[in-house]
Formats: sequence, C-alpha cells, structure tokens
Amino acid sequence: MTSYSKKEKLHIFLSSFLHLEYGAKVKLLALIGEDGFAKSFRESKQEVIKITGEELYFEMEKNLSSSYVEDIIGELDKNGITALTVCSDNYPENLRNLTKKPFVLYCKGNISLLKEKSVAIVGSRCNIPLSVSIAKNYSESLSKSGITVITGIADGIDEEVIDSALESGRIISVTAGGLDKIHPAKNFALAEKVVKNGLLISEYPLKVSAQKFNYPLRNRIIAGLSDAVIIISGKIDSGTKYTAEYAKEYDKKVFAPPYNIGVSSGEICNELIKNGASLTTTPEDILSYFGIAKQEEVKEDNKILEYIGREPVTAEKISEYFGIGIGELLPQLAMLELEGLIYRSSGNTYGRTGNKRRN
Repeated sequence: MTSYSKKEKLHIFLSSFLHLEYGAKVKLLALIGEDGFAKSFRESKQEVIKITGEELYFEMEKNLSSSYVEDIIGELDKNGITALTVCSDNYPENLRNLTKKPFVLYCKGNISLLKEKSVAIVGSRCNIPLSVSIAKNYSESLSKSGITVITGIADGIDEEVIDSALESGRIISVTAGGLDKIHPAKNFALAEKVVKNGLLISEYPLKVSAQKFNYPLRNRIIAGLSDAVIIISGKIDSGTKYTAEYAKEYDKKVFAPPYNIGVSSGEICNELIKNGASLTTTPEDILSYFGIAKQEEVKEDNKILEYIGREPVTAEKISEYFGIGIGELLPQLAMLELEGLIYRSSGNTYGRTGNKRRN
C-alpha cells in the first residue's frame, strides 16, 4: 500500500466529504489543527458543527477511525491512483498559491509531467473545421517541442488536443468527476490512452460523477496548472470564458487565434484579443513566449504554399502531389488560410492571396 504521512491522510480524509467546502476544510484545520485530529474533533464538537452543520459533523465523526482512510487508500492503489495533497512534496507548485487550491489531486499516469513547462489548450465542443485544425496543430507542435499540454476530456477541442499530443506523451487531462467516472462515457477509452501516455487528474474522489457545476471549478485547475493558456474557440458565453477569467486572475499569459466577423465559435477569441489577450497565428508564437528557438528548416507548408498558384487547386491534388494524406494536409492548409496566405473557395479548392509570410 502506498505510504502517506499523517498530514496527507488527514487531507485525504477531509477530501472524501464532498459537501465539505474548501473554506470549511481550512477553518477546521485552523480550529483543531492536524495533530490528534480525531480527539480534538470530538472535543470541539460545537465549534465544528458551526462549520460543518450537524448532519455532516456526525457523518464525519463516525468515520474518524484509521481504517476509513486506509480503505480509501487501498481503493486508490487498486485503481493505480496516487493522491497528491497540498502538504505533499510533489504537489504542483503552480497550484500552491491559488486561493482555492485543490486539497487533493488524484493522479493516474506520469506525475512528473506536473513539473514541466505547460500550456493549456481549451475550446468549445462544437467547432468549425478551422478550429479543429488549429487545435491539432498547436497541440502536436507544442507537445513535440517539449511543452506539456493541459486540457479537459470533453467532446470537441479537448479530444483533438489529446489525440494530437498522445504520441509525445506530454498531455495532462483534467476531469470534472472521479477518475473512474469519465464524462462523456464514450471518452473512457481516450482517458485510458491519456493514462498510458500522459497524466489524468481530478480533485474528486472515486465514484463521484461529473456535474454541470464542476466544470468551471475544473477550469480553474486547468488555468492554474498551466504557464500559459490558449483559447482555441468558443461563443461569447462559452464555458471557455471561465478558463480565460481564471487565467487572468492567476496572471497567466492568454493567447487566442483571430476569427472572421460572424463566426460564432470564434466570438470569445476576438473578444479576448480586444481586451488584451495576445493574438496567435502559429505555434511558434507560443514557443517564442517560452524562449524555445524555432528550428531553422524549410517547412513543409512553405513547399505547399509554393505549389499553390493563383488558379485554385483542389486539396486532393495537393495531397496527391506531396504524397500526404488529406487528414495531415488540412491542418496545414488551415494555418496558411489563417495567416492570410491562401484562400479557400468552393469545391474544396485553394488559391494564393498574394500576401507574403511574416518573418
């Protein structure tokens, strides 16, 4: 069985009571301390009830035995899960100074990723093809350049980000429920891939289902863990705004790609840029922020750009000429379009705009 200190076990104990809010946990520790918790808990019954309420007090009081926590730890071990508490040495430094940091992070996979440079990449569930292409391109490029990518595990952009970072192994996915209660359920297999190649984390104990109100709370972890945040897409009232707001509160750098006027799934990005977020059109913008030098090599999309002439050419013809699949080609075309170097017309054809690439 995994070895935990007395303080760590106490935090695991407190975390197991879902109705015990963060502030109440802090007050409890301040009131009765960490040493001799069970004895002090009972001796301070009335003061504790003022914090927890009577019903929760008695629920906690009946589970004060050491076997209760040992059973929790045994179940975590059985599922290959490690609990990092706020008093654990390897608790992520990026979370330590948050006002409402997770009391416990339940982790499954490569915990060492929590110590690496990281960037959050988030977006909405429903997206235009351009948004999907941007997410895949940034996730793959940044993770292969040594930056750990952080996202959720919902439909849409989360899935694309995970798929594109799996090969590098630099992927952290944050869930809104227990690690055994993946939502949506169809993404359970994807979560298993994250565990195998990267890291899956949650602040919720096992058997806790994801609830709607958990997602904004989950987003504070995504923003808090990261060194920078990229908002890929979202309507003006999208849930991604919570991640952006947390990033601003935590003084994290926020990036967003620009969208044409009228593209509803790009509303949040344009709004963020208007209000001070950094505009990004290529992953190199992020690499530059992290001080990672761009490799001096002829990029494949430069070759594609040279091939595309003034007369529109189909994506299929480009694919055939270069011998690459459509799935691999489309993200590159999307980025060239985003940079204003090519335009897309009917029939899935592309032509040159005449604009020059910025150095």
